[in-house]
Amino acid sequence: MCKIMYNSYDFVVFLDADWNILGKRNRQHFLIPEIARLIEDKGSVLAIERPVCLVTGLLRQGSKFFRWLKRKKVLRQEAENLFVYTPFIFLHNVLAASVPLLPKLNRLLMKWQIKRLLHKLVFRQESLIVWIHHPYQLEDVGLVNERILVYDIFDDYLCRANGKQSKDLKEREAKVLNRADIVFVVSEKLLKVLDGRAKQAHIIANGVDTSLFVKAADAETEIPAQIAKLPHPIIGFVGKVAAWLDFKILAKLAVSHPKWSLVFIGMCEEDNKLSDLPEYRLFRQSPNVHLLGPKIHTSLPGYIKGFDVCIIPYRLEGQVPSSSPLKLYEYLATGKPIVSVDIPHVAHFKPLVRVARNADEFEKEVVNALKESDNNLRLQRLAVAQQNSWERRAKRVLEIIEATLVGKQS
Repeated sequence: MCKIMYNSYDFVVFLDADWNILGKRNRQHFLIPEIARLIEDKGSVLAIERPVCLVTGLLRQGSKFFRWLKRKKVLRQEAENLFVYTPFIFLHNVLAASVPLLPKLNRLLMKWQIKRLLHKLVFRQESLIVWIHHPYQLEDVGLVNERILVYDIFDDYLCRANGKQSKDLKEREAKVLNRADIVFVVSEKLLKVLDGRAKQAHIIANGVDTSLFVKAADAETEIPAQIAKLPHPIIGFVGKVAAWLDFKILAKLAVSHPKWSLVFIGMCEEDNKLSDLPEYRLFRQSPNVHLLGPKIHTSLPGYIKGFDVCIIPYRLEGQVPSSSPLKLYEYLATGKPIVSVDIPHVAHFKPLVRVARNADEFEKEVVNALKESDNNLRLQRLAVAQQNSWERRAKRVLEIIEATLVGKQS
């Protein structure tokens, strides 16, 4: 595919999670590099990690704080035109809000650091685009006098907040929406939540690196020993094992089918509240449940190659109904059978994805998925994955940004 040439502009992206943390990757870690690749001859991207806090860093940020203290890898070049920077502030903005003048001092410190970098990297002020993802990044708006402000919503932030925090988030988001030139959301439900409050809003769902995940169907891709030694069928999940999973479903699968291997690739959250749930204890105690921990992203196709069925077993509450699961597209790109709970965005992909409304249905659909023999379904999944690649997402993003820039110039 030919590289599309876009007008000249540069990006400053404020990240949700640091760049190279094992098991902590979201859409920014995939979409932003793809944008950088597409504008390689026309612009650059500066990704700003979460700041090191001078006051609490030693206690709360550990190795990151010491790396920063030694000035190691503060500015890294990840690609020809993609740079990652670790800034510092006095105190986290949420805590700083209770200390007079500290938020302003934090802002001045951030502004000084980023402006200095933009000058060093020869970023162009007249076509500078700032990209944020959360209402708490309101303090980053206007730091560099950006030409375009992009607000990328990939989670329902308000659903997890209550009381004073909820009020604060709503006020911050109202201000962000008032300033944002473009708002991206990952799902139809999040678009409805906006309720016309954005100047322009577009659905940019999550996507997939198809060239990576199709390797799960490649005969030369090796299945790692950790999973190769397990008995089949293997029912697999890629993602964090945390409170948002439906452990009633998972316990039912483990107990009702002791010959199945339930495999989980990702971090496991240690939560005392979870330990109080009988279904969680049953899940953890089942001998056919295998928690293999987080893996390097590029190794995932090998693990998924070992799966017989891929699952998305979330609890249908909180931010889940508004989500566009990354793993949906990654699973599709492997061609493997998929069973999911009834997330509205996922339901659009039936019958390529089997959708269940409760634990009994989920178990039934896994059984049906294990019997799947229709090669056309596999080929259709691969084709749909190609239509939902990160490259396509990035091209659409750049088209919208370019049109907005042209509109501002006219």
